[in-house]
Amino acid sequence: MPKTTGEHCQYYFDNYNAKHQHRDVWLKIRKKRYKEIRDNKFYLDQNADVFKKEVLQFWEGRKDVRGYNYQNSYLGTNKREWILFQDKNGETPRSKIIISIIKDFDLHGNYSWSNLQMGGDITKNMTKLKKTVNYLLDEKLDIVERFNNVVSPNGKHKIEGMNYGKATIFLHMAYPDKYGIWNGPVNGAFKKLGFETEGTDFGKRYQKINELLNRLRNKYSFKKYKNGFKNLSDVDIFVWYVADKFGKI
Repeated sequence: MPKTTGEHCQYYFDNYNAKHQHRDVWLKIRKKRYKEIRDNKFYLDQNADVFKKEVLQFWEGRKDVRGYNYQNSYLGTNKREWILFQDKNGETPRSKIIISIIKDFDLHGNYSWSNLQMGGDITKNMTKLKKTVNYLLDEKLDIVERFNNVVSPNGKHKIEGMNYGKATIFLHMAYPDKYGIWNGPVNGAFKKLGFETEGTDFGKRYQKINELLNRLRNKYSFKKYKNGFKNLSDVDIFVWYVADKFGKI
């Protein structure tokens, strides 16, 4: 079993992309989907149902199925045919086929994070949600200040259901080369890897966590390691993989 950070990274590089292009297809889908979400201004000008379908769901649910979980998720083609994206174990058995016809997919969902409907409904007031997200993404303001005002219980732009996990999703999709994801798997994986990320100030904690995520990306990049990290989305998949494979502490 891996013990050091480097050993965990190497395990991921060796095992999650060795033959089936699991990471490759997930990263391509993420890149495509994030651009579409940005181009549509995060669907914040739409109603709550559209926003949930496009941003909060992992994948577009077929008929009465709601795709909030990554397990047994599907991709819809322009011809409305369905292709299995991830099975119940989070593997992507049809990766090569998906990569070869990626331009044919009409995607709806984030294809990155599951169960975002939990923790409170951020869509109760779409006007307030739009203001909160626009404030969070304003790069003219300090990230610590922004994050605290959006996530802290008494923050000026805090709305029901907007926790640090959801807030970092908006940051990552808007600026995928700058901001990484902070969620439960990150807390578990970082504790396992020996990274100290405790504290009562949400903004300062995220600033430190984001620095650690960027450090992982840079230290174990594809330029230095075979199958090394390509970007912060790759680091996010790695953290999920470590937490899922070796358990949270």
